[in-house]
Amino acid sequence: MDGKLQLALTYVEALEQAGVPLSVEELDGFAVQPTPLPARRRSSYMAAMQEEYLHDYFIEPGETPSAFLLRSKWITVVTGTVRLTGLGRAVLAHARRPQLEKAAAGPLSVTIDPDDPLAYIRIFDLLGSAGSGMLIDPYIRFEELHDLAGLSHVNRVLTSDRTDSSRLRLKHLAHTLGESGTGIEVRTLPHPKLHDRFYIPDTGYAFFLGSSLNSITARPGVIAPIEDEAAASALRNAYAALWQSATVLQPSTRPEGEQSALA
Repeated sequence: MDGKLQLALTYVEALEQAGVPLSVEELDGFAVQPTPLPARRRSSYMAAMQEEYLHDYFIEPGETPSAFLLRSKWITVVTGTVRLTGLGRAVLAHARRPQLEKAAAGPLSVTIDPDDPLAYIRIFDLLGSAGSGMLIDPYIRFEELHDLAGLSHVNRVLTSDRTDSSRLRLKHLAHTLGESGTGIEVRTLPHPKLHDRFYIPDTGYAFFLGSSLNSITARPGVIAPIEDEAAASALRNAYAALWQSATVLQPSTRPEGEQSALA
């Protein structure tokens, strides 16, 4: 997000929380120039004339910050006062998230702290930065599959046929595939054939996941890169063979009247 737009949304949020009304005009007055204007030095009288001439006749005004924010549905106007929408709050929260730091050489690693409210987001940031690939997770649930569809580049998931206490895990996964319209393909293997958790991008490093996504933020852990090229290649080949032998989980939709598990 553009820095000025983030500052504008933060300005709306601050005044909204303080209970101070903010008009569209007042928002634009701040957002267009959020810092004092610097002094301008012109090189010559002719340069000054040219600047004024171009400004008056040949510069078409662009979209105002408020117009863009309204068009994007990041803000709304209620009885003349600007308010953040739910979408605007989500965009602002995303813009404020801590950025993963990458060393000059080598892949990223993430240490999971259960007390870190952003731990889950850090995991998906890492998966997104690694590019498309295969997630191997024997215990993934429909909640994590739903998040994968919107927050990462994972396009293949290899999981086990293990059921949960409700015995509906695979059914819920199939419903999530059918309802989300995602391009993710899910395949299953008999439970004894899968144990470890990995993310294997189509190229580059592979990553070892200390826990399944359904519990990775519940205990201290780590997502560690497998930096050895030979090891990563062997892992990629081994799971490519398992993928070929696995059973495709067909997307499905819920019968009329059946409530979504995500509701």
